[in-house]
Amino acid sequence: MESSRSATPDTAAFNAVMTVPDSDPSEYREFLFFLDENKLTATGRIQGHPVYRLNDVSDENACYLIDERSALPESKVSSVEFAVKGDFLILKYGLETSADESFVVSNEIINLVTEKLGLKGLTRAELAIASQLLCGMTMQEAAESDDLSVETKRSQIKSIMSKLEVTRQIDLIRILLSELLLLVDVRNWDQVQQNLFNEYVDSFLPDRVRCQRLVDRNGKSVRIVDFGPQRGKPVIVLHSMIFPDITDEDVDFAYENNLRLIWPLRPGLLETTPVPKSVELYSKEILQGIELAWEQFCGEPVPVLAMVSSAWHAVEFAQKHADKVSEITFAATCFSAGKYENNIAYFGSSVAELCSRNTWLMTRTVDFLQKRVDAIEIFEKTITRVFSQSGPDVAVLRREFEAPYYGRRLKMVFVDSPESVKHDYFNQVHFSWSTVSKLTVPVTFIHGEQDSMHKIKDLQRLTAAVGDVRLVAMEETGHLMQYGHFHSLLRRALHCN
Repeated sequence: MESSRSATPDTAAFNAVMTVPDSDPSEYREFLFFLDENKLTATGRIQGHPVYRLNDVSDENACYLIDERSALPESKVSSVEFAVKGDFLILKYGLETSADESFVVSNEIINLVTEKLGLKGLTRAELAIASQLLCGMTMQEAAESDDLSVETKRSQIKSIMSKLEVTRQIDLIRILLSELLLLVDVRNWDQVQQNLFNEYVDSFLPDRVRCQRLVDRNGKSVRIVDFGPQRGKPVIVLHSMIFPDITDEDVDFAYENNLRLIWPLRPGLLETTPVPKSVELYSKEILQGIELAWEQFCGEPVPVLAMVSSAWHAVEFAQKHADKVSEITFAATCFSAGKYENNIAYFGSSVAELCSRNTWLMTRTVDFLQKRVDAIEIFEKTITRVFSQSGPDVAVLRREFEAPYYGRRLKMVFVDSPESVKHDYFNQVHFSWSTVSKLTVPVTFIHGEQDSMHKIKDLQRLTAAVGDVRLVAMEETGHLMQYGHFHSLLRRALHCN
């Protein structure tokens, strides 16, 4: 079949879209509409409302939004100023150690204030005058700005005062402004919403699994999942795109072998409203998370188990902290970067192709695929077709889509974690296996003999090229060894009896 590398990025995007079962050419048009409606990527969200970075506010008559996959700068915010542009509020953050940054968000966030106060929401016209007053405009300026009479504006303000149960305009501004300043504090942006993660923990993780967040004195943080005796031998596990199914059997194994398995979670995994990030920032945050986990729980050289495409971050950690790693095991290794061929069954080949050619189109393609497979029955068909050539993997998926979960667990860590999925492909494209040969720690590869996505014979060639490494093949195992086979993987990776 013709390689997609000879095709255009648009073709690669359509190839990915059409891998969803029962797709037809009409999906092309729907995808084009989706691209047109989703031209910009929100930097973050304020209780669900997208916030966009401003490129240039020097021209008072223009408001240029840019598609930037980055979070707020790390400098401490010293002040916040408001300006208004149509139905949007411009938030100008004064930063202590770098240039000021400006962002734009819908003025509908004002109704988050009225909701919090248990009061009736404002109409669109009332939101407009409220925004104008908050930004320091006089009644006359507000009226001229909207080509309305001062009397109309005054009537709208009276209506707002009635809803907020105040009698003076100064009290209206005081209430809205004080609450709004709290709302737009960058520390309150929805950069990490735990709702989805908490649901996953309550529904699928054994009671003996511990979940926590580590935060250092500089504000860097990471979510941690860990299990096993707290004084046990620490092991850092870097999870795959499809987060492993941790079972009671896995927890028993950890206690029986005096192991404490520590999982720093990826940004974007099981987050309700994740913030899109650049590849560099994403990689930096993952490395910081591994470092925090080691400092808090380890304090000695530890084994690192890198699942699938987390190899990049394991190697990066070992290169930077050779004294903190005793050995690395790569499991179910994904090593296909650079070999992108069209595959009617697997959307990932086209998504990986787009990673290196058109990042914007790749992110939108994944967003559209998420929308297309949101129905559990379509998701089941799509992912089953991906792994259809591996008997063990088909068996894993069959169990996942049967009682008691009916695919909900798998859907949450895959379909409902789009930012994690996107960066999984970035991990593949931006990583070179040649770096493994430069490591000074022992390296082991563990691979399923019946992995149909990354065949064992290809892995044998890869390990031979990497150099002095050990290869362990797991019988009767496919690519999804983190589901149903995880304790067996741990036994081999950690040399347990």
